[in-house]
Amino acid sequence: MTSSLLALQPIVCGKTRSHRAYEALARFPGPNGLRGPYDALRDGQWAALDREMLKHLRDWTRLGNRRNSPLFINLSAETLANDDDFEAWLEDFDAFQAADQTPVTLEVSEFVDDDLLDRRWPKLAALSHGIALDDFGARFASLDRLKGYPWAICKFECASLDAPATQEAMTFCRRRGIQQVVERIESSNDAARASGVDLHQGYHYGRPQAVAIDYNVRKVGEA
Repeated sequence: MTSSLLALQPIVCGKTRSHRAYEALARFPGPNGLRGPYDALRDGQWAALDREMLKHLRDWTRLGNRRNSPLFINLSAETLANDDDFEAWLEDFDAFQAADQTPVTLEVSEFVDDDLLDRRWPKLAALSHGIALDDFGARFASLDRLKGYPWAICKFECASLDAPATQEAMTFCRRRGIQQVVERIESSNDAARASGVDLHQGYHYGRPQAVAIDYNVRKVGEA
């Protein structure tokens, strides 16, 4: 696996554009700039990437960098599926949290099936300040899944906001107090479409920016 870079993308208040959180994302150098993991990884490499991202965060923190906002961290199906990989990830997560007490929300991939989520949920819930359902409407991230677990956050794609299932899910979130994030907001028109949701994320507010290991998050756009 090509060595990854740590990138941070802001999650903002849709009304004020103030930064409320950051998502930690993996990026890889490519001929036309940075690319995401789906363009860089093969099956069997996701668990190693999950651990590498925690190492980046831990090393970055140990050099004195700090965030003033909560952090979203992604967790792949491959890490959750294998007991050895999951235990190794837990050790790395504990080491990161020992260095940095920033509140963490864990984003569960839409590729995690129901049996696997059932098996890992108690441990994940004990670790974090909340679990986020990522990419509602994709693969296993269904309305039944949203209703079946005590999610703290649900993330929606901007392009799907008018879909009946998304509208039903958003109504359910409001009734249950589940915080909502609209992703892939790339224009002012997208932002207007998502105006009824508090938290926004996307290129309109800031691209994921790779940080050097001694780079302070304030230099990547913190308000």
